[in-house]
Amino acid sequence: MPVVAAPAAVVGSAALAWYLVAYFSSLDSTRAGEMVAGFLFGLGAGVMLTAAHRLPVAAVIAPRWRRSVLTGAFCAAAVLAVGLVVFGLPGALAAIPAGLTGLFASRRTVVSRGSWQRYRLSLALTIVVILAIVAFRFALGHREITGIGVLTGWLATLVLPVPVMLAWLTRITQPLPAFGLRPAQTQNLHSLSGYQEEALAFCIFLAPGDIPRSLVIRVAMDTKPGRATSLNTLAAQAFQESGPDSLNIDPLTQRLAYHRLAQSQRREWSAKAVREIAAFFPENYTENPAWCERLAPHALAAGAHAYELDADRGAAALLLNQVAGYLLFTDRATEAADALHLALACAAEAFGTASEQANIIRANLAVSPAAIESFRLLSVATPRGSRRAREPMPEHRILALGLSIVVLIAAVLVGGLLGREAYLSRPQPADHPLQTVADLQELCADRQRFYPDAPEYAPPGPHQIQLFARESISDSFSAERLSGQVPEHWRATAATVSRTQLTGCVTRTRTGPKIATCQQPNGPELLVHQATYEVEVYSVRTAALVGSTVITITSAPCPAAAQAGRVFAQPSLADYREAIGEFVE
Repeated sequence: MPVVAAPAAVVGSAALAWYLVAYFSSLDSTRAGEMVAGFLFGLGAGVMLTAAHRLPVAAVIAPRWRRSVLTGAFCAAAVLAVGLVVFGLPGALAAIPAGLTGLFASRRTVVSRGSWQRYRLSLALTIVVILAIVAFRFALGHREITGIGVLTGWLATLVLPVPVMLAWLTRITQPLPAFGLRPAQTQNLHSLSGYQEEALAFCIFLAPGDIPRSLVIRVAMDTKPGRATSLNTLAAQAFQESGPDSLNIDPLTQRLAYHRLAQSQRREWSAKAVREIAAFFPENYTENPAWCERLAPHALAAGAHAYELDADRGAAALLLNQVAGYLLFTDRATEAADALHLALACAAEAFGTASEQANIIRANLAVSPAAIESFRLLSVATPRGSRRAREPMPEHRILALGLSIVVLIAAVLVGGLLGREAYLSRPQPADHPLQTVADLQELCADRQRFYPDAPEYAPPGPHQIQLFARESISDSFSAERLSGQVPEHWRATAATVSRTQLTGCVTRTRTGPKIATCQQPNGPELLVHQATYEVEVYSVRTAALVGSTVITITSAPCPAAAQAGRVFAQPSLADYREAIGEFVE
């Protein structure tokens, strides 16, 4: 639970804080704010998916609905926050599959095929929803900066050491009350729906006592169901739980199950037992001696079966040689010698009697416990007719690989779209002559259109200009209404539009604190807030940027007409003259 709850709390809290800051300051309306919001969304979603995917498939956490629901709730809350940051309500919809992903990730400890498939479906759905929202916002909402930020954040998830981040976040958030859930006992094998036969088939070739339950569940889960159907009647009652992570199996049941397997199945499961034990047996005996001690009897049993059945004797030789080193390390020379003799027999059959592997084992037979430092591990060269045992790729790496492929494809598509957008967004000559004031609005559009027949912008002044304004970058422009005595060259008309040389595009970029409170007659109290505007001036003839500036309005009179809610201070003619008068007058 903490491995998911910790990053969920940190990512969700950071996203919520940013959302509140951006809401009151309009930072998300700036390009830097769009980039930060997109990056936070991509990084938060990537960390959350990685955290959910790193939950154990079937290790030491039992399936409890309370635990599972809380895990899903944490995932949903975090993705809800990061979704609101950049995409509003549509982005918040990603919280639904994200919550299901956390729920089913925790429920994966049931190790049933249904839970596994539901988890995979929810994970894929989460990724698809996130990419769909990004693509929709990018393609239809013209938020290229946001899309780039999302992809950058997602790529950062693959580059950053997320496992280290998860451990660090877990440590710093341990005092929070949400992480007080105690781990439950290990998953009960009786609920291994559809996998009991595979678990029994694997345990046939191990020692009957103190079998690591987490290892059995992992092997059973990684094995395709239906590989040991002949053990169906024996599997249900074959195991006895002897500890938090320990199973016992009756030796008589082992022998009976052994004889029920076909010869080819015996060889297959014997080789699997050798490879799995070899993959988890520590090479450095001092790092985890307790795990070495638990696995040693199972390694000896699996090696003996592999030699008897001629099942991957090369892997058995490597494993037995490694176990012998641990036995020598613990001053059990007699047991180590027996293991080495069996390893030598396996190596001679798999590699040849004069092979390097066989010679290493012969040299190890002469090593005493006092000279354990001279003990040599076998070469990892692949034996003839055998496959080298290796640990399966961790799931979080599979996820990272899959996400990297998705991000690479998305990056190629985004690059193509950006190139296409850059080409299409270049100013183009209009396909009609300048006739109305509304035509000048095309100078402020995302894809600008200019009028080559318009008069050239050149001194001396004054120069005819028409201003267009919008409330935010997501709104459309409309002609600015200037009050009071407005000089002719500051306002284009049907009679003067053909002489217009400049177009001014005004965008409110951020808002500030309250600067006035207006009591309206027979109406609600009205709050007037500070506002900042960006003004860009373009040549009507060429669409070239003549100049740009920023205006911050810190004082304003109360509006003449009754309004509701809060309003923002608007620039006056005097403000525009001070800001862009040098280009007009």
